Amino acid sequence: MGLDTSHRFADRRRALRAAVRRARRTARTLACSFHLALAQLFAAMNVASQESESRPAAETFTLSLERFVELAFRNSLRARTYRNSVASEQLGFQAGWRTSRQPRVNLTSSGDRSYTSTTQIGEGGTPDSTSNTYGTATSVDGTLASPLFWTGGSLSLSASQSRSLSNTAGTVSTSETTPRWGASYTQPLFIFTGDMGRRSWRRTLLGRQNSVESLRREQLSIWSEARSLYYQTLQQRRAMAVEEQSLKSSRQLLRATRELTRAGRYAPVELGRAELRYARDARRVKSAETELEKHYNRVRTFLQLPHGAQVVLTSKLQYAPFRWGLDDLASYALSNRQDYLSAQRSIETAQLAIKDLKESNRPALSLVSSYSNSRMLSNIGADSRSHAWTLQVLATWLLFDSGVTRLGVRKAYRDLDSTTIALENVRQQVRVEVENSFLNIKNLEAQLRDFEANRKLASKNLEAVRYRYRNGLDRLIDVFDAENEMRSLELEHLNLLVSYQTSVDQMALTINGHLAEVTR
Repeated sequence: MGLDTSHRFADRRRALRAAVRRARRTARTLACSFHLALAQLFAAMNVASQESESRPAAETFTLSLERFVELAFRNSLRARTYRNSVASEQLGFQAGWRTSRQPRVNLTSSGDRSYTSTTQIGEGGTPDSTSNTYGTATSVDGTLASPLFWTGGSLSLSASQSRSLSNTAGTVSTSETTPRWGASYTQPLFIFTGDMGRRSWRRTLLGRQNSVESLRREQLSIWSEARSLYYQTLQQRRAMAVEEQSLKSSRQLLRATRELTRAGRYAPVELGRAELRYARDARRVKSAETELEKHYNRVRTFLQLPHGAQVVLTSKLQYAPFRWGLDDLASYALSNRQDYLSAQRSIETAQLAIKDLKESNRPALSLVSSYSNSRMLSNIGADSRSHAWTLQVLATWLLFDSGVTRLGVRKAYRDLDSTTIALENVRQQVRVEVENSFLNIKNLEAQLRDFEANRKLASKNLEAVRYRYRNGLDRLIDVFDAENEMRSLELEHLNLLVSYQTSVDQMALTINGHLAEVTR
């Protein structure tokens, strides 16, 4: 018995010594690992401090909603393209205007050097005489042509001067035309036909109006995109804050659950639930951080800000009741929608095409008058002076074209009818789009008004759960769940507010104008 006891004590002493040795080895290993980690930490901090000293601090941009939209119109690539389109449209219109009203001047000059050898053949086929002629000629011509928009005619002014010199067998002859002046005027007589120039200019004006409306639509689209990006970033930032608060609550819950489990008040399964909850919230925070950084990258790219710039959004979304009526919005949309106005102009363009086709086989009359004045100087004869004027009436008439014009007119009327149907279709679509957008706004308004009662109820529920927890009737996890529910409710309210503001901006796109321009 005593021997067995001594053996047991010896075994325990050996086991204790082995445990002490293992503990010492573990402590030395941990100490080495700690010192190594500490050294690496100091090295990393030193490198980071050197990099921060060498690298300039990131620029911070504090942006309100109005400032955000202003930078979007000034810096974004889409806005630059828009400005180029505006400038291109203006330059094209100016070129068309000058073509229809401003004169053009052409200048032509020429210089000739010639040699001619003439041999006369006598009787018997033998050369009789040979004559060599050397000649030089120069000329300069200038022409000014100008359309006369208000009369539909055209005016042409010309001036020319020429000089020639020839030398034949020692005989020199010269001739020179002093500036020769000429004028010509052509006036169509609009008896059976209309002014084609005015119709062409009207088509140019209609095309310009379509371009202006398209550019205005693009401007509104940039404005709406900038505001939508601002709203989405605010929304994601708030979602990030909610997830961080949830993670903080999960961390506190995990710490408290561990203490209560050690004290024997909670079962181990409660600790497992708390750990799973903490891991889930940590993943959500990481995902929210990634999404928020992606939104900031979109902001920096959209506004063309420097890479790595810090963006701080300062505006807060506020609910403002929607005061505009459906009829006022629909009326404004029909007066400003680009697609509806373009359909109206298409009808006018089709009517102009019908007029052109009808007049293509009618008599076309025009009056042409011209005047010229020239003087010829020569060294081998008398000088000469000439004046000339002409008056001419021209008439052209397509008498027979195998019915091509008649078929073209019938086709044009069919096209006009299709254009009228398309106009009615666009009008109905505009009305439906305005109504749907209006219904969406009113639905979100009703949800926002009813949401206040839900927020008050959630606040009372949170206070009740806290009271029950203090009295031992509820668990700590119930308190954290109530707090998370309250934060989720606040996030839901922000989501509703973002949806409401986005719908209001979408209404501006639907009516193709800012709501402040709508008369209530």
